[in-house]
Amino acid sequence: MKQKIFLYLLPVLLVINLVALGTMLFHRWSGPKCSPGARERGLEQLKKELSLSAEQVSKMRSFQSALHSEFDVLSAKILDERKRLVELLEQEEPSSARLEGVVEDINRLQLEAQKKVAAHLLAVKSVLTREQQKKFFKIVLERLCLGPDQGGPGRYLRGT
Repeated sequence: MKQKIFLYLLPVLLVINLVALGTMLFHRWSGPKCSPGARERGLEQLKKELSLSAEQVSKMRSFQSALHSEFDVLSAKILDERKRLVELLEQEEPSSARLEGVVEDINRLQLEAQKKVAAHLLAVKSVLTREQQKKFFKIVLERLCLGPDQGGPGRYLRGT
């Protein structure tokens, strides 16, 4: 029974990861959208919209720097795993156990990335006033294309 479920689930997971890989490659080839300058402009925009103090900006800049350096490492690992996945798929008869292992590795890394984002958002929240927190999370939702009128994921999820 478990094997049947896995056999149905594996193609779905493979398609999801291949679509993610294709999206990532498209964005890589179309040029960097999130340069360090863009990150700084985003922080400057937050500074203005949230009326941040110099101390808050300094702490947020530190949080942001740490997150992006961790993400650079994670992104490289995810890319390596996706390359491994494609290499396995190119084989005449790929091992489903090896495919499952690579998919699980990718999922583990993506989970790790999401946990880092959540921790980052909590760190940012800790330096904001209650009113700033409300504005900040409204901005976060808008950047994810989840405006106040929308209940689910938008078509395009953008990073900062």
